[in-house]
Amino acid sequence: MLKINGQFAFVEISKPKNKLFIIPYMFYLKFLIPLIGKVFMGNSMDYRMLGIYCEKFVDCEKFKIYLEKEGLQVKFCKYFFGCATGVKGKGIRITMYMMVMLLTSHVAFTQCWQQP
Repeated sequence: MLKINGQFAFVEISKPKNKLFIIPYMFYLKFLIPLIGKVFMGNSMDYRMLGIYCEKFVDCEKFKIYLEKEGLQVKFCKYFFGCATGVKGKGIRITMYMMVMLLTSHVAFTQCWQQP
């Protein structure tokens, strides 16, 4: 949950637009990262999901619409030739959905404390 004027930031892996980077980058995500995960962490499946996610999700641009609909102000910054996207922003208003979530969580919290 984000307060009004509260700030957030995260970095997402993205599929680069430049075709010269797509093949080596996707090979890196789909094969090398899972191999490294298996060798050092004993689990390749969690790391294999990065390549699958990147291929299906592409980038955060469509996600911006949903964030703005929820009352967030959002900015993007591409890194590493489009292989990663930095997302930052802040909450600027309370939407009806956020108000309902606040009220229901408050009601559930107070009911929990009132029970013996």
